[in-house]
Amino acid sequence: AGYPPNPGGIEAVAKDDIVFMAEKLFQLQDSFRSMGNVDTTVDIGYHYTNEEHFKKIRENGLMTRSERQNASLGDHTNGQVYGEGIYTANNPFAFQHFGPVGLVVARLKGRSSQRIHTSVPVTS
Repeated sequence: AGYPPNPGGIEAVAKDDIVFMAEKLFQLQDSFRSMGNVDTTVDIGYHYTNEEHFKKIRENGLMTRSERQNASLGDHTNGQVYGEGIYTANNPFAFQHFGPVGLVVARLKGRSSQRIHTSVPVTS
């Protein structure tokens, strides 16, 4: 099942993941556009996790704590310092301490918060 790992340790989740992701991304962009005044920009981010959580991520995608609870998938999280959400980084190396499994994710911004060298989140 799945592709054999390559020498760099990168493994595809499934053959049709990019098609599924693109369809969902376009649907969400349309939904955000209809809301008006919501950012529909897509960029790349990085999310780190532990190997034991990766199976559930492969099966269900990245989910917030409340989404996992609603689906009866448990509520483990590394923390919610800035509130409910899926935490990603711009720097691929900055948060490797959260786990040895790194995911490259396409981020559709919508409404978000970011920390800019202060202890107070800035909402955009």
